[in-house]
Parts: sequence; C-alpha cells; structure tokens
Amino acid sequence: MGAPHNTKRYGELWPEYRIQYGLEILEQLKHKVIISGGWAWHFMSENGHTEYKHAHDHKDIDIFVTRENVAEVVLLLHQEGFSKVWTPV
Repeated sequence: MGAPHNTKRYGELWPEYRIQYGLEILEQLKHKVIISGGWAWHFMSENGHTEYKHAHDHKDIDIFVTRENVAEVVLLLHQEGFSKVWTPV
C-alpha cells in the first residue's frame, strides 16, 4: 500500500482551489484514463469528506493511459498548459 501517514501534517487541509483545479482536469480526462494515488482515494471516499494532507496526496495526479488514448490525452493536457518533463529513474 502507500506510504504511512505523515504525522507532522495531521490537521493540515488541502486548499480548496487545488482540489477544484484537479477536478476540472480530471473531468476532461475521466473517460480516457485510470486514476491512481491520492486522487483515487479522493474518489473512493465519501462525498464531502475532509481533505487532510496526511491522508491524501493532491500534489500531482497519477494517471494511467492506454495506448489508444495517449495522443488524445497528451493533446488535451498540452491545451490545458501542461508540458512533458523528464524525471530521473
């Protein structure tokens, strides 16, 4: 399973603007991707739950894309201002 809760963050909340921005992007992608990580927990949690930083990671959105949807997803993300960034392995 994921990393243990960060006890130093107990009580801290994710800002609502960050959650809303992620939801807007995911609304456009929802039929083309599989969501993982903290955002998957967000959607599996009850509606209206509190977004604590120690429990849900909303710094990024982890998605899996099938080959047939890659071009469309990349195009949509580029149109939304995202760019590809290489990360070390």
